[in-house]
Amino acid sequence: MTERPTADYDHHRALDAWDPDTTHAELRARCPVAHTEAHAGYWVVTSHDLVVRCARDPEVFSSDHDLDGSREGTVFGGIGIPAEPNHRSIPAEVDPPRFQEFRRILQPWFTPAVADSWADRARDWTHACLDRHAATGQIDLVLDLANPVPAMVTLGLVGLPVAEWERYAAPLHWLVYAEPGSAEKLAARAAVGELRDAIRALVTARRTDPQDDLASAVVGAEVEGAPMTDDDAVNVLFSVVSGGVDTTTALLANTLVWLHRNPDVRHRLVDEPGVRATAREEFLRAFSPAPATARTTTQPVRLGGVALAAAERVLLSWTAANRDPAVFAEPDQVDVERDAHRHVAFGAGPHRCIGAPLARAEFDAALDVVLDRVPDYVIDEDAAQRYERVGAVNGWATIPARFAR
Repeated sequence: MTERPTADYDHHRALDAWDPDTTHAELRARCPVAHTEAHAGYWVVTSHDLVVRCARDPEVFSSDHDLDGSREGTVFGGIGIPAEPNHRSIPAEVDPPRFQEFRRILQPWFTPAVADSWADRARDWTHACLDRHAATGQIDLVLDLANPVPAMVTLGLVGLPVAEWERYAAPLHWLVYAEPGSAEKLAARAAVGELRDAIRALVTARRTDPQDDLASAVVGAEVEGAPMTDDDAVNVLFSVVSGGVDTTTALLANTLVWLHRNPDVRHRLVDEPGVRATAREEFLRAFSPAPATARTTTQPVRLGGVALAAAERVLLSWTAANRDPAVFAEPDQVDVERDAHRHVAFGAGPHRCIGAPLARAEFDAALDVVLDRVPDYVIDEDAAQRYERVGAVNGWATIPARFAR
């Protein structure tokens, strides 16, 4: 292996120009750590063992984000490539030990017990989404179901108006699939800026009138012995909203499309509800809603036989790791009986997604209602549209469908 293997790789490339799974398989076989010149240059890591190694070593592979570029030496770009220029995602872009301070504040709101308490509401909201379309039997499984349900759960948890879910969800969906540097991306960022203003107003309100919600818990918390600042509170709450709105939507969308294309498995899940939990983990593995996150090296390190210098950007491909044949036999096959517990759809290491229990509860609730109530839905595949690019979220923009009234 050469000291600096290279690849023509850009995870934001439009899907009509590349096949991510085929590309990742080729890279895993040839050079599981390869350098690309895209987006100012970064390394892409594609094997399960090396992705997990990086994720579990925050001292060497930092998630930190130096938003204003004021530090001397290494410029830390956070978890996005290219780096998000307007905000720092907290706690995802904070390293230990400070990271654990934020995690401690959030953890009580994302336990399995709390997630279960939201499951009934998610089921009710899924029923309500179907009710609105029962007269016609026509529905968009993204716009009318997979978008609103996770958004309503997330907003309710935070303390934002559930009825305003579309105000928050639409620009966040737009942001994740717009091309980096495009006019659409700039417009999406402007719309997201308005959402941050709304969250800032919520922070201000909870300072004087705390409620039983996550916003109040964050605003009233201390970090390393100091009161939570308004800026940090806004960044924490915005991270929860943005992380909770699109990823579960993407998992639901991919699952509903796959089940449409595989009616035998769909009928089995309808007839055998006990198989659904195992199937959900396989869907997480196979569809990896959040495809990758980035790190910055803090020192020289050898990774997979390749020498990386300090201050280099590294992309950890969860998608590629979840299709590594060294861990998952026949990884391109979706097997609802597979033991997929080693998947890294929620990441790995200290920054593993804190919202995993809530995402599972939302997904289970929505899928249960769909399979139990409209098991024979039919998708109009000619009209359905995937995201044009899946660098940030592996999702669908629209999935028109019909069901028996």
